[in-house]
Amino acid sequence: MKFCDKLSMQRKKNNMSQEVLADRLGVSRQAVSKWESGTSMPDMERIMELCKVLDCNLDDLVDDGVINSTVKNEESKDNIINTYLKEGLGFVTKSLNMFWSMRFRDKVKCILELLFIALVMYLLLSGIYHVLSSIFSGLLLLFPELLYRIIHNVFRVIYSVFGLAVGIMLIIHIFKIRYLDYFVTVEDSSVNKKSIEKPVDEKKDNNQENRKFNEKKKNKIIIRDPKHTTYGFFDFLAGISIIIIKGILIFISMFGICSFMFLIFCLTFSFIKVFSGVFYLGTSILLLGALLVNYICLKIIYNFIFNLKHSFKKAFIIFIIGLSFLGIGFGISFNSYLSFKRRDISDIKYDVYSDYIDVSDNMVFDFNGGDIEYVTDDTLDNIKIEVTYDNDGMVELRSHEHYYSDGYYDVYRVYYFNNRNTFVDNFNYLIKKIDNKELIDDNTQGIFGYKIIGSTSNIEKLKDNYARIYN
Repeated sequence: MKFCDKLSMQRKKNNMSQEVLADRLGVSRQAVSKWESGTSMPDMERIMELCKVLDCNLDDLVDDGVINSTVKNEESKDNIINTYLKEGLGFVTKSLNMFWSMRFRDKVKCILELLFIALVMYLLLSGIYHVLSSIFSGLLLLFPELLYRIIHNVFRVIYSVFGLAVGIMLIIHIFKIRYLDYFVTVEDSSVNKKSIEKPVDEKKDNNQENRKFNEKKKNKIIIRDPKHTTYGFFDFLAGISIIIIKGILIFISMFGICSFMFLIFCLTFSFIKVFSGVFYLGTSILLLGALLVNYICLKIIYNFIFNLKHSFKKAFIIFIIGLSFLGIGFGISFNSYLSFKRRDISDIKYDVYSDYIDVSDNMVFDFNGGDIEYVTDDTLDNIKIEVTYDNDGMVELRSHEHYYSDGYYDVYRVYYFNNRNTFVDNFNYLIKKIDNKELIDDNTQGIFGYKIIGSTSNIEKLKDNYARIYN
């Protein structure tokens, strides 16, 4: 093991940050950082002081084999690659552990600071690129156009790769010195002691074999060096960001609460009707799953708004159970819905709506949703309209003036309205359809036919006007 790795390990073993160790040695924190990164080495006198401060032997700090003169002068290429790979993976692991152990406010500040640095780097590199590009463009005008384009594109690619590499390295380095070096993982050894649990009645059971040993896992706590501070600007931005996020979540939670109450209402009704058919059983299971998912989402939002601790394991289990109920309930309900049929035409009760309309030269009937039958009756001076419709609703004849290419026309249309004007009416209609196992979105309701009665000349006039407009 190298000196830099041993120094880092001994410092963490003594629960010291780089700044604390630097203060005890009378050096700068940057010096300690360079020792641990392997970019520099302290002299022998400083190494002896390190041994005293860290309470270790010289063998615990010096490179393996240096004292015994067994160190090889050169490392193989494979060992170098493995070292770099381990260091890279160690950096990623340490960064993830630090990030997930930080408070949410500290996470927001860290992300904002890194984004700000990335934006500054992008603007700086973009400015430098435009300056260099303008200089090289002036010099390359002497070359042929094809060669100019090739050199310009190669320069752009090289600069982009170079700028990206430099930007990433700088951001990683700033992240390391601003955050990673100021977080230390400490283990509280006091919580690892074994405690003997005495029996309830010592008189009845004094046998040592019945005593239980409870061993608790060590608590890993991520603490921040109190001497490390962040910029107040990012503290302000983090505070504003958190307030905005919490405000949005409060607004969303209002809809979540309303949906939670509605799901309870639907689940109660479906559970009462569960013995009326398999469809209600599947609906009850589906609504129960939706209720669990809704609850866990509200719970997470509530914990975040009031800065309470999350139990992600419990939330994940409830969420998976909720999704399972959703899938099972949907499968049962859909299977039952496949057996639903359209309403039998013979069960439909019809009514006939009739009305008389005075004839005009620009009259047009625009009827949809049914067959149109023309009946000639030369005794009529006007037009009679008869509409056959389902008596579960009502029809209304309306006219409006509309301009077409050759002038204005009075267009007449018939509209069908159901008699369900309130939520209760629509709810009862839905339950009736489910109980009768009838499809809800069918075509067996509405207008079934039109009859236009009038003299021969009036009928021909209506047909000509319709053909002139729509054909």
